[in-house]
Amino acid sequence: MMLLFNHSKIVKKVLQKEFKRLDIPFEAVSSSEIKPVGNPCKEKMKILKKRLAEYGIQVVEDPKEKLVAKIKEVIHQMVYSENNLPTTKNSVLLSEKLGYSYGYLSTIFSESTLISIENYIILKKIELVKLYLLRNDVSITETAFKLNYSSVGHLCNQFKKKTGLTPSEYQSIMSKRIAAFV
Repeated sequence: MMLLFNHSKIVKKVLQKEFKRLDIPFEAVSSSEIKPVGNPCKEKMKILKKRLAEYGIQVVEDPKEKLVAKIKEVIHQMVYSENNLPTTKNSVLLSEKLGYSYGYLSTIFSESTLISIENYIILKKIELVKLYLLRNDVSITETAFKLNYSSVGHLCNQFKKKTGLTPSEYQSIMSKRIAAFV
């Protein structure tokens, strides 16, 4: 058995629960952003930050860090969409969704994360490939198509470059590990 879950739904539930628990009024800005309404007391906000940190959720206040978080959110939505990845260039999509030039977004992102947007997208896509490989219900050809790879070979080369394993080697190793726990 494997458990699959939607990160954004879990995070949203945790945020709503903790805001309500502390009686802090809030509004949902996006699928992964909730902000307090009004000016809650500093003590409540300190407690909220501590509780959220236990879940690995950080409170972002710096404008540049907020933009980086939004870039990551758009990339996450793009990669984990139920539909195939959009055929629009990533740079155009990010610029249109966030209202900044791609050059600016790229600079802020790289300065903050020490990785390029392109590499971050590749890592997110590789995460999803791993999930598909574990599920065994989507072929590598379908996966390459869903994630807009130019070919299965391109996906396999990129996977090996990032993980050190071919997709079939990864699948075999993980199948053995899962079988050992069952």
